[in-house]
Amino acid sequence: MEATALDKSRRMDVDSGLSGRLPRPPRLDDRLQAAFDLVPPCNTCADIGADHGRLSAVLLLKERAQHMLVTDMSPKSLAKAHNRLKGLRLEHRATFAVADGLAALDVLPAARADTICILGMGAETLSGILLRGQEKLLGATLVLGAQTELPLLRRAVMEVNYRIREEHPVQCTGRWYLLMRATPASGEDVIYGAKELFVGPCLLRDQSPQGKAFLLQRKQLLLPLTHAITQAKQAKDKARLAQLKSELQHLDSALLEDDWKESGV
Repeated sequence: MEATALDKSRRMDVDSGLSGRLPRPPRLDDRLQAAFDLVPPCNTCADIGADHGRLSAVLLLKERAQHMLVTDMSPKSLAKAHNRLKGLRLEHRATFAVADGLAALDVLPAARADTICILGMGAETLSGILLRGQEKLLGATLVLGAQTELPLLRRAVMEVNYRIREEHPVQCTGRWYLLMRATPASGEDVIYGAKELFVGPCLLRDQSPQGKAFLLQRKQLLLPLTHAITQAKQAKDKARLAQLKSELQHLDSALLEDDWKESGV
């Protein structure tokens, strides 16, 4: 009987049993590599919305995490991650769960992880995951990567009583991404003001060339959007327009500061 496409896919992911050779370890793109770099060595790491499982696989292969909780809302996506880890003989070091957000942590023996990665979604979705599941964080380090609306995510981090410790801008496939590491707030941490929410507390602190390039790109995205909303003159967009104008003002103010390291941008 002719092998199905699924059989062929599984044959590529799992070792042949004859040579004993494992598939080549997955390579991380620059965005996922930045997320990997933000994960501290830990016993248990949760990859919420793991999709293809590349990050989980490399975290295990490089001993950054001893055990992974690999989760996704999509059974099909989780099956891809499971097949990848099985092919690398890592499935015994992983727990798999089809679950919504941080509810997946309930399948772990202590219902907690040392580090929680949530990447590759919009800030509204990611913020909702944090706010709904904040009682499940239990002091875990958070590695976050939202695609849009970063001020909204920064506010959510503050609302769950965490603070951002690192913001890592990275360019990948022609786009800029921002990866964050957050830990529980301490008594010395301040409440973020508008400038920190719009620009980023760590980007303001570090003032790196990458941070400057990221903020300039953000400004270039906001200018035509602000113009389009202004031209539309729709009442429902007034609040959005005011927010965009405020963000642009804070970006301009930050970029005019003299302390940015030489970037050549």
